[in-house]
Amino acid sequence: LSGKAGVIRARTSVDSTAPGATSSTSGDKFAFRYGAAFQIDLSSWLAFRADAEVNKDATKGSLVGIDDTALDYRVITGNILFKF
Repeated sequence: LSGKAGVIRARTSVDSTAPGATSSTSGDKFAFRYGAAFQIDLSSWLAFRADAEVNKDATKGSLVGIDDTALDYRVITGNILFKF
């Protein structure tokens, strides 16, 4: 079991096109990031690892057409590890 915490630089870019009109916007922001992971060794050469991560307030919703509320990103990944 392990944990992590840190800061990321998040860049959001949105481009949209409609007949006769093109629009684009972007924004940069530093966001707090934290998560946890666990790993199960299935054998001496094979393991499974799962990670869960949250990026707090990584972008503003106004960039993606919602409102000016800050948005969080949550990511869950699973990995098969071959150890050598």
